[in-house]
Amino acid sequence: DPQPTRNLTPQPTPPPTTVPAPVTGVPTKEPTNNPTNPPTDPQPTRNPTPPPTPPPTPAPTNLATPLPTPAPSPAPTTASPVVSTPPPTPPPISDSVVRLVLTESGFDAVIGGYCPPKDADEVVIDGAAYTGGPGTIELYDCSVINANYDIMNIRLENFFEGLWFEIAYKTGSMELIIKDLFNYREYWLQVRNSYDHFDLYEEQTDFDNFPTFDWGTIPTWVRHHKNINRIATWYDDDDYRPIARDHHISWFGLGNKQQVVDFQSKLKFFNENHTTLLYWNSEAYWGADVDGFDDSYLSGFYGTGNRPLYEYSNPKMREWWVNHVKDMVSQNSVDGVMMDNTLSPECDNQIPLKKSCLETTDKSMMIKRAAVESPDDALIIGNYLRQYYDRGNRFRMAYSDGSYFENQHHSPGNQPEHEAIIVSMQLAREAAWKKKIVLWTGSRRNCGCGWNHAKKRSDIPLECRLFNKVVEAPTELLRQDLNIALGEFLMIVEEFSYINFAISPDANCERWRWDAHAMELDEFHRPLGPPKGPPLKSGHWFSRHFEHVSVKVNIATEETQFIWN
Repeated sequence: DPQPTRNLTPQPTPPPTTVPAPVTGVPTKEPTNNPTNPPTDPQPTRNPTPPPTPPPTPAPTNLATPLPTPAPSPAPTTASPVVSTPPPTPPPISDSVVRLVLTESGFDAVIGGYCPPKDADEVVIDGAAYTGGPGTIELYDCSVINANYDIMNIRLENFFEGLWFEIAYKTGSMELIIKDLFNYREYWLQVRNSYDHFDLYEEQTDFDNFPTFDWGTIPTWVRHHKNINRIATWYDDDDYRPIARDHHISWFGLGNKQQVVDFQSKLKFFNENHTTLLYWNSEAYWGADVDGFDDSYLSGFYGTGNRPLYEYSNPKMREWWVNHVKDMVSQNSVDGVMMDNTLSPECDNQIPLKKSCLETTDKSMMIKRAAVESPDDALIIGNYLRQYYDRGNRFRMAYSDGSYFENQHHSPGNQPEHEAIIVSMQLAREAAWKKKIVLWTGSRRNCGCGWNHAKKRSDIPLECRLFNKVVEAPTELLRQDLNIALGEFLMIVEEFSYINFAISPDANCERWRWDAHAMELDEFHRPLGPPKGPPLKSGHWFSRHFEHVSVKVNIATEETQFIWN
């Protein structure tokens, strides 16, 4: 069969739609927590001028033609370049738009009246000249605080990268608070004490092996698995084709070497630019017939899903585990590895938690070896950055191309409410600023195919009862889940950031359960466009503007609003 060609015909732009009503999600349950881990500390410097923008990279074939992006990046990309057109000239600013232009060092506060002004349709804060770095800038010294002013009507533009922005209303003033993305010192005691302020990692400089990316539509990745022993329900072309063409990245690893190679080769047939990752768990043996495995490699204990755990003290086990990674990422159809469950429980009882422990456990050194001994062109991604565990695992980014994110809302009971997702978002923004790959999980529940066989609906977990044993996809319920997941993702997305949205990775039943593009949700087909600036936080609200959508999300109430144009 001939190699399919990539369709880069732009999709028609949908008519303007406004979704003004806040939407709340259906009841959710925290997913089971998976572990992650440790190494180096270079100090980043803020670029004095934004770097030039590279041409966009070709996207999966169902996406619109890549749009020009103002996001700074030095990154060359792997696929053939696509010529982009210059961004359209913005419309003139009307009298109802207030523009606050910062100077090099700050701003002379506007004195008197309401702040922001009651009659201002929009407040634009322009940071093109600002070089003052972190600090607090008073924007208004006013007599009346207009604290109910919609955060979606405040927009940031032309600021340096690497910064976090918040609006704060004080008695008689409105302030813009700016901090470094690598500064976590204002958070809960365990976060601020364990995240070394100087435990930093360098910006990514090599992008030759990176996935495709463009701002045409929401950038997605997908995870999935099927029972390899059920030949009748194994993957066919109707599965391979949309995985390869609708998503930038996918992972697969539940099989022996030849099964994984054949599977990834099929994806490459349908889209040679699709990025394929080996899934490889560093904590538990999933039962695949991997060459060289021996029962002595298991500890006799069991973890998540009752899977047997590895015995890290056995050097033969560690050698076998590392060699499998090196062998698989050397195959033509396998672009890299995603190492899961990388936390270091061996260090859990250490108070205070020391970086030296995290970097020197048998498990941690095994994971690092797999990364640094793999071929230079192999993508190295792991379940690394976690807001509460192992000092955030930021040290692992020194030898990684990116991180997978899950359980972003999970926190211990004594951490301030809702802080977990905020710290997770900052970790993701820090990684994206450093041009690392971010694989963001937007799943709100895990409702696998097994619950379709429950004898009684009451046997199904509460959060899955409206999603299992159903005749057709519960599209509106899926959209409710998507609203909050997408709202959070759009606050962190930069070049090489992707979202996975699914009810479960279980691909043994309905396709809509694991593939966002099969859910009939038009949000994945609407034009997105590059961001007009960084996200802005005020209280529990976050807001951000893109070329084709403005969005705000409340991380406490899960209210969201999208205005598409």
